[in-house]
Amino acid sequence: AQAQAQALKPVVYASLLQACRKAHSFPLGTHLHAHVLKSGFLADRFVANSLLSLYSKLSPHFSQARALFDALPFKDVIAWTSIISGHVQKAQPKTAVHLFLQMLGQAIEPNAFTLSSILKACSQLENLHLGKTLHAVVFIRGFHSNNNVVACALIDMYGRSRVVDDARKVFDELPEPDYVCWTAVISTLARNDRF
Repeated sequence: AQAQAQALKPVVYASLLQACRKAHSFPLGTHLHAHVLKSGFLADRFVANSLLSLYSKLSPHFSQARALFDALPFKDVIAWTSIISGHVQKAQPKTAVHLFLQMLGQAIEPNAFTLSSILKACSQLENLHLGKTLHAVVFIRGFHSNNNVVACALIDMYGRSRVVDDARKVFDELPEPDYVCWTAVISTLARNDRF
């Protein structure tokens, strides 16, 4: 019974940290962080990723999230995506792209959320060439027609780059666009005076 209780602790910490993030309770999350450090559970990837997500989304000083990321003994695609997404949300797209390239250099495969975040960085940078290169990566990895999160990021990237026909093509190729994709394509058309 004691071994089971010990095995559950990392899961409990990860769940509590996720609850703090969802409740926007950064002070409680930092209190849990202290407990995580004392218990030695920072080495658990679920706990570490939950902690990184908390810091990247709620910390008033994003440098704390970056320091946590840099200190992680391992970095999986979830950790990389959290820090990349955090830099995009903080309007630091160049750093996000740099981290994305570092991630690829570590042979970590991007997931749909990673690609969506880095496409948003391309939008912020207004870098159509990089966006088109990433669109090719999206296509090669099979995310082009079955992932609305990536499709919406592509639509937005093309729309902000004023390449409306390509944005519309991405939308038209979706088998079942959701309301977010509809909103993205309508915003793109309106932003570019295509009523």
